[in-house]
Amino acid sequence: ERVAARSCDRIFAVAQAMIDQCVKAGVAPREKYLTVYSGMELETFRNARREPELRAQLGIPPEVPVIGKIARLFELKGHDTLIAAAVRIVKELPEVRFLLVGDGMLRGTLEDQIRREGLTRNFIFTGLVSPTEVPRYLAQMDILAHFSLREGLPRTVVQALAAGIPAVGFDLDGTPEVILDGQTGFLCRAGDTAGVAEA
Repeated sequence: ERVAARSCDRIFAVAQAMIDQCVKAGVAPREKYLTVYSGMELETFRNARREPELRAQLGIPPEVPVIGKIARLFELKGHDTLIAAAVRIVKELPEVRFLLVGDGMLRGTLEDQIRREGLTRNFIFTGLVSPTEVPRYLAQMDILAHFSLREGLPRTVVQALAAGIPAVGFDLDGTPEVILDGQTGFLCRAGDTAGVAEA
């Protein structure tokens, strides 16, 4: 990074936090950097609505609260934190559902972990869905959970906020630039399962 930076006139980052990390690591001086947030089409998220038919198809009763996560089922995406917090959340809200949108190599491991915790009825795996379908699934959620341990700017959080859905995430990388604590959702310390459940 340092070698490449010497040949650059300008370096773009998707979040101010990434610039701060690079400057601290001595990659390049701050004046070389510029933040350009990820561009994305938000209209479909703004227009997404609850769909009783989709909720029925997913096995979600009409008035049950839904906490969702949109991510690959992969390392560092925070599914283990969500499951650990779910143990506490289900004690308070036994009917809550956790909607996991995405697929990946950890699906079997996560399903085993959920089964061991006795939470199988509370978790729904959609598998991989088309990007054009993501707004529909997001609109069925009451809260978006975002617990990635490494992320530039979390696009799913931006999309959730466009749909009017608050988010809970870790106070890491670019996440605090979109989750404004107490305004658009809540920020927690990484690994703070009790804090995540409370948020």
